[in-house]
Amino acid sequence: MAPRRWLLTTMSLVIAAGAAIVGINVALDPYGLYRPTQGRRLVVYGDARIAKYLLSDRYVPENFDAVLIGSSVSANWDMTRVEKFRIYNHSLNGGNIVEGKILLDVATSRPGVSTVFLLVHPALTASHEYRTVELTPNLRRRVVIGPSIAASRWQLPL
Repeated sequence: MAPRRWLLTTMSLVIAAGAAIVGINVALDPYGLYRPTQGRRLVVYGDARIAKYLLSDRYVPENFDAVLIGSSVSANWDMTRVEKFRIYNHSLNGGNIVEGKILLDVATSRPGVSTVFLLVHPALTASHEYRTVELTPNLRRRVVIGPSIAASRWQLPL
């Protein structure tokens, strides 16, 4: 095969594969960033910090009227039994106050969340830096490619 033809074929395949990955992720929309989320049940896939940050953008304000911010102590609490509010549990395993504040800021940036429950525990204020990844708006741009590539890390809902 001639070098020019090989280069064009390789570049075409890479672009086609990238476009397919982007198209699949936009169609699946695992974090509710591209389509309306009313009535959908989206679960946390992969790294919980990143997933909850991305779910806070549209899914949480459109489907819940309260959030629970906390550390590992409250991360597994079942909030479906609370009848007065529809509460989303934003607690993170090993989470701290900095990560909780970012999640809360994103969730309350749109209308919908009216009540916040903050569970203060010494573990929540023990540190003041990001644990794994810095939760910034750059994550929204990277999510188009992320979920399909990290499919082996996806967790099934319990």
